[in-house]
Amino acid sequence: MAVAENDANIQTNKNIASSSSSNDEQSTVRSTSTQIPRAGATRRTTSMPAVDYGDYNDYQVMPSTAWPPPIYVRRSISPQERFYLENRWYSQWTYYDKKATENKNSYYFYQNIVIIGGVIIPTLVSINGTVARALTGAFGLSLETWRTILDAGTVFVSLAVAIAAAILGLQKFGESWASYRSAAEELQSEKSYYDMGAGPYLNNANPLATFVENTENIIAKQNGNYFQTVQKQIEQAVQDNNDYLETYTGQDVFNSQEGVSTLPPT
Repeated sequence: MAVAENDANIQTNKNIASSSSSNDEQSTVRSTSTQIPRAGATRRTTSMPAVDYGDYNDYQVMPSTAWPPPIYVRRSISPQERFYLENRWYSQWTYYDKKATENKNSYYFYQNIVIIGGVIIPTLVSINGTVARALTGAFGLSLETWRTILDAGTVFVSLAVAIAAAILGLQKFGESWASYRSAAEELQSEKSYYDMGAGPYLNNANPLATFVENTENIIAKQNGNYFQTVQKQIEQAVQDNNDYLETYTGQDVFNSQEGVSTLPPT
């Protein structure tokens, strides 16, 4: 009788263990199924703590005006870096930006004179007589007087166009504008890479040294472009002088290659 009771207890314990195991498996399945997001469901993300970058004004050194823009640099940097940024990089960038604007304005000014004058001159020549007769009827001066005035105006416009074209050819405003603007934009781009730690400054052990090297390379390239432009101006001036002297003497009186006069002895 006792053996039968023991067998019954053992069977009961097995059923309880089996039931518990089954419940655990079902619970595990339910738990696993809840971890798999349904289609279209929004995945929950853990929000990262906000990074305190400090006050925005701490990153601006000079100036406070909208243009030129301020230098992006934290006030706690080393004196060596701040000195280079303010007295080398920024001074060169502002100089290039200023010269680019000046040359652009000069280029457009003289180029507009050439374009507008080039349109006015043939118009004045072709309708000179008609305009003179119309002005005679309107203002009462003689026809010859108005013809003389219009002829003088045509000559004046022609001189203005010739002078503007000569200045454009000599001063090379267009080339200087492009050269200075290119240098300014390269410096600005290099500074952006340096500020953001991108490009050559990504994982760079000494970003300041790389920044100084790249900046000086840009400045050296611009200096080379400047001297090339000056050389072209000198060559153009020599050629123009030679052409003028040829017009008045009928012979080559100035050697543009050697830069010496070949005027005949008096």
